[in-house]
Amino acid sequence: MSRLARSQQALKLFSEVDLPHPWCRQGWCLYRCTAARAVKVAAFDFDKTLYFGGPSWKLTSAQIPKRLQQLQQFGYTVVIFSNQQGPGRQTSSERMQLEVAKLLSNFEDFYDFVRVDLQIFVSTARGDIGDPFRKPNTGMWKLFRSLCCGCLSGQPLALFSNHVEVFLEQHLSSPERPRQSFYVGNSAGRKGDASDVDMKFAQNAELIFYTPEEFLGWCDSIPRKTQVAENMRKHV
Repeated sequence: MSRLARSQQALKLFSEVDLPHPWCRQGWCLYRCTAARAVKVAAFDFDKTLYFGGPSWKLTSAQIPKRLQQLQQFGYTVVIFSNQQGPGRQTSSERMQLEVAKLLSNFEDFYDFVRVDLQIFVSTARGDIGDPFRKPNTGMWKLFRSLCCGCLSGQPLALFSNHVEVFLEQHLSSPERPRQSFYVGNSAGRKGDASDVDMKFAQNAELIFYTPEEFLGWCDSIPRKTQVAENMRKHV
């Protein structure tokens, strides 16, 4: 059986899974989206950007709630766009049910942890079939836009005082980068990265791109000019 045939068979199993409220499904995409209108978007990858797994994940993600809460306070709609592939590889109804339940539980636990009204989009297809919802394709972004249907603001940011706020003012409201919406992900095509899928997703969605180290301040300083920026110019 070909990869595509196996994927179609798995998609049928996937479509039969009962989803808890407020989760919805479109094709291979699972999503929970309660925002009525998005004016400016702070978008993030999930694994190794906001969430690191393991029994101590709340310790390794301890700085994340405050960062996301600040963004929400300043009018950002906070969105997660995540590639997962567990459901796409299941071959039985029972295993599919368990895989989807496990996946949703991870995201629900994180949602409760950060105490932010997250909009969450999860591509669950195999990574080798070219599904439109899977990054770097923009299916998840287009679905989010269709649901929230607000234009994204291009007005300059106000001046803020703390680390995240100063970073936003300095890096997102400059004359060269007037757009406010951005995407943060760890797959940037750097040495040691598994891929550049996050950087390409940001390009395809026309979002400003940052690595977690740049945006969330996991380094001692935030570089003005980065290797990621150089990589993006090479891909344009």
